[in-house]
Amino acid sequence: MATRSSTEHSIFGNPQPMPKSQLPTSADVFRAYDYQLKFGECSSVHGRSSLIGNEVKKIYDTAGIPTIEINSVVKRVERLVAKVKQLNKYSTSKK
Repeated sequence: MATRSSTEHSIFGNPQPMPKSQLPTSADVFRAYDYQLKFGECSSVHGRSSLIGNEVKKIYDTAGIPTIEINSVVKRVERLVAKVKQLNKYSTSKK
């Protein structure tokens, strides 16, 4: 049984899909990654990062903003996930 306290991230809050009507922030990207982790069907980090990277690229293309290649976007998502995992190693009072 998933409750709010068990699914809530200590820094970014509850997982949720990527917002389509605004440019995503790092927090939005991680929340979408966490949503894919909990409710998606992909089991690998690279697979989830690719899905999120494609969503981010699609939002930027819709806005008409030029972006970097999709492989670079995926790597940035993977780096963000690695940074968040590093933050989780510290106690809540130090965050």
